[in-house]
Amino acid sequence: MQSATRMRPEPPAVRRLLAVLAAADDAGPIADASAIDLGRPVPATQYTAVIGSVPFGGTIESNGASAEVRALARSRRAELLAIAWALLALKVGGRLALIVPESMLDGDTQAHHALRRRLVEENALQAVIRMRAGLFRPRTRAAILIATRGGVTERVGFHQLDAARDIPELLARWPAQRDAPGSVTSFFVRREDIRPPQYAFDPNRYRSARPADAPQPQAHEILHEIAGLEAEILQGIRDLVGMLK
Repeated sequence: MQSATRMRPEPPAVRRLLAVLAAADDAGPIADASAIDLGRPVPATQYTAVIGSVPFGGTIESNGASAEVRALARSRRAELLAIAWALLALKVGGRLALIVPESMLDGDTQAHHALRRRLVEENALQAVIRMRAGLFRPRTRAAILIATRGGVTERVGFHQLDAARDIPELLARWPAQRDAPGSVTSFFVRREDIRPPQYAFDPNRYRSARPADAPQPQAHEILHEIAGLEAEILQGIRDLVGMLK
């Protein structure tokens, strides 16, 4: 069996973001997605929220995941099995806020298509939040999926998180799910525009072209952004070295 790559606990700011987006402060049992055991029977419809990061990469042999999870995921990929587990474990009306590999947004296997279709057509998918590479973990491309079990998807918010400083703005906008007119980093797509068979979650498929008269970043702004990214990477390396000691 090829083992799945488990992620260390999410950074506190990201963990808090997941809890708010999933309304996980409400009363009720909450499951930690990073600690689920795919091989055990699913505690069906038990949780009001499932939050955290799914495995990144790896496959699970057939005897390593329960029958109901395999039937829903139709895949041996660990991240798809974990998302299927979360959907099965939630009560109707329960919410998930999962950090997933970016491949979940545009993976082209039939299993990816089927799971994205289920999120859109059989549940209420609220948001897809793409995180800049390195924001969640160094050299890791990831996204956050927000959905409610059951219900109806009406429109899906696509958001971009480029830095931790963007989190307060997203949280401020979240309660009313307000659109940002003219923004290429926060916009909404109608359910009927997320089409079969792919049901792609890649925001680039839906993002409007940047207006020609939109202000372009200045050179010093670009350099400042590069310096900030370099600082984040170096801090991530220092954190990793500290954990390996």
